[in-house]
Amino acid sequence: MALQIYQIAFPTAVIAPQRFFRQLAADLTVATGGTIALNGEDEPFSNDTGASPVTVPAVGTTGYYNFYVNGVMQEGGSFAVTPGTDDVAVITLNVNATFTADTILVLEAVMVS
Repeated sequence: MALQIYQIAFPTAVIAPQRFFRQLAADLTVATGGTIALNGEDEPFSNDTGASPVTVPAVGTTGYYNFYVNGVMQEGGSFAVTPGTDDVAVITLNVNATFTADTILVLEAVMVS
């Protein structure tokens, strides 16, 4: 009998990431518990198509957020995300942080269904 491989599971998970970008024009200092607004008046984040203001989705119980500073993923416990639009969408930092001008901030929202 010839060897045969059987597929016993049919994955149906759908992964839908959205990314939001911002390059700082000036230094930014955020104290523990402070926030970074995704739709700030002076420097809003933009989405994958370059549009802003942005709507940050709620990822639900099966999704997650990643936060990158100059391409380096930050620890999960160092930030929290409040999804939404306008003034509601913020990144809350759980640590003191100082970002210098030209730092690139990226928020990634990954929904898994």
